[in-house]
Amino acid sequence: MASHLHAIPLTAKTVHLCIDMQRIFARGAPWATPWMERVLPVISEIAGRFPERTVFTRFITPPRPTGMPGMWQRYYERWRETTREHVDPELLELMSPLARLAPPAAVIDKTRYSAFAEPNFLSHRRDRDADSLVVTGSETDVCVLATVLGAVDLGYRVIVIRDAICSSSDEGHDALLRVYHGRYTEQIETADAEDVLRRDGPDCSGTVSPLAAFTLGDSKRTRIMRGDAGGWMWLLVDVGFVVVLAAALIYGIVQWRKRSRSPSTEQRRDQATRRLFDNPDQSPS
Repeated sequence: MASHLHAIPLTAKTVHLCIDMQRIFARGAPWATPWMERVLPVISEIAGRFPERTVFTRFITPPRPTGMPGMWQRYYERWRETTREHVDPELLELMSPLARLAPPAAVIDKTRYSAFAEPNFLSHRRDRDADSLVVTGSETDVCVLATVLGAVDLGYRVIVIRDAICSSSDEGHDALLRVYHGRYTEQIETADAEDVLRRDGPDCSGTVSPLAAFTLGDSKRTRIMRGDAGGWMWLLVDVGFVVVLAAALIYGIVQWRKRSRSPSTEQRRDQATRRLFDNPDQSPS
């Protein structure tokens, strides 16, 4: 399946929305998604490039089934082991490589499949004035699906990164990618991370590529915060320049004060003053 990206530039309001990359979905956990580890490096790469524009959601289970309405109670009766009275709290945390990015990345907890069902997420997106979402995370056919359709309903531009989403169901994952790609061609774009991230300049038609603004908007401070060698190099260059400039200024002031207070300088000044008084009509030069 080929990448499907519109030749429309993203703006600085673009947000990387990473859905529920938590330990409870890792191998051996109650909701194990066997190939989460395969997509984790890809998600880490995207989030690491743009931590200040990344939002991580966490799916937080209730203390007990009765803490949720309607059919959610039946659901958590089936998955009682995942309720907070039974589950290890560590399993609700983000996977380690991603947890290290927050902050500056934001973390928003939700209790439903869709991030848009969470009031805190709604207020967060309004504060950011986001207009486009680059979507990654788990699971393709559950929380990612619900969030993507919520974003479509609200008019967001949505790009689903195919090799950065995962599911416990291969069949569900493949089916949803076909739906995203074939049924929502104008509202949902699908592509591999490499295809998206390498499009960082004008395409052959002269139009700025979809993620050009997203990629080129990566600030020096962001590169430093995520530990890139290039970011630290520029920081050291900046600091070094300031230190050298300050040292030169201090050295100049010290030398000027020494010269102005030296005996020979004071003697020449006294002699010039005496000549001026002895010969009033003579120029002091």
